[in-house]
Amino acid sequence: MNNERQDSRVRSQGQVVSVQSAAGSGKVLLLALTVHLFAFAPFHLSIAQAQPITLTQALNQSFSTGPDMSIARANLAQAQANRKAQEADPSSPEDLLVRVRNAERLAQVRVEQAQRETLQNVLGVYLGIAEVQQSLEVLLAQVTFNGRNLEVARSRLGNKVGTPLDVSRAENTLAGSRQLVANTQSQLPVLTTRLETLLGLNANANPAVVPLGEVQERPLDLRTLSSGLLDRLPSVVEVRNGLVEAELAVKLTDNDYTPELTKREALTLRNNARLGLRAAEQAAAANLADAFRAALDAQQQIQIRSRDLANASEGHRQNQIRLNAGTISGLQLQGSELELRSARLQLVQAQYAYLRALAALSVAAGQDVTGLVK
Repeated sequence: MNNERQDSRVRSQGQVVSVQSAAGSGKVLLLALTVHLFAFAPFHLSIAQAQPITLTQALNQSFSTGPDMSIARANLAQAQANRKAQEADPSSPEDLLVRVRNAERLAQVRVEQAQRETLQNVLGVYLGIAEVQQSLEVLLAQVTFNGRNLEVARSRLGNKVGTPLDVSRAENTLAGSRQLVANTQSQLPVLTTRLETLLGLNANANPAVVPLGEVQERPLDLRTLSSGLLDRLPSVVEVRNGLVEAELAVKLTDNDYTPELTKREALTLRNNARLGLRAAEQAAAANLADAFRAALDAQQQIQIRSRDLANASEGHRQNQIRLNAGTISGLQLQGSELELRSARLQLVQAQYAYLRALAALSVAAGQDVTGLVK
């Protein structure tokens, strides 16, 4: 396989994320953290410190200089050099030539699989950061809503229509929501550090994510993904190489000058290699089927969350009418708006889960199904 495939690059993606619901509820923009967020948790990275990087840029960076890809390419270069050296030596025995050629093929497959695993890792962390940011927006809105409920509880107590227990419950709810914000926000520095490592960046580079474009469903067919599967997975190729070498060993010992014990050992190694290859092939097929099922399930979750968002949007619209009619309070409408925000977040989370499932399927299938790699 040529170097162009080794250095494959990512297809350009949109730099503004939006999630279109099935009910046509409009696009949900994934915004950066607000000024209120930074005021709430001052230890978070500042906007001035963060260096924006799109998913396309992040993947290209990780493919070029990420540690896993660098190691895999170095191993391939060494395997190629060994193979060339042995082929140039007229005294190289047949079994050695087979081993170095197998090693080169395995190293090539490992480079390709390292790219898919890098895609999975970078995508997971990148989406994790974007998801945390979106979650924080909803959680901050929940803090505001709970704070308003506490004000109402205190006012009712002052007017002798509420109880101290109502106030205590409202205070505890507000404290819980604030703690949830702090816990969620604490994930950002950890995820940012992981992204720096995956991209091969210096510490404190502080890359800031740029959310994705609208997530599109991908055509998936298990039979197509199964075709050629065993040639694409390092776990199978390695065992198959071992079987080829074991078969050759049996052939080379099939003579009248090799000790019988050596012949029996060669036969045992060959039989074990056959069993190992059968087990590896079965495991590969099972892993692919499981990853395929998970991707289909994640796809269904998007449709479910889209309907939830449509229902929440309609409920909020009706509550706006009720507010104008004077049948509900502004606080009740605020609660309705919070439910709508939560439904939007759940749709975003479902879309991100789908992308993660596609990345996992890419690893299991030994080929990209995300559409992010050329």
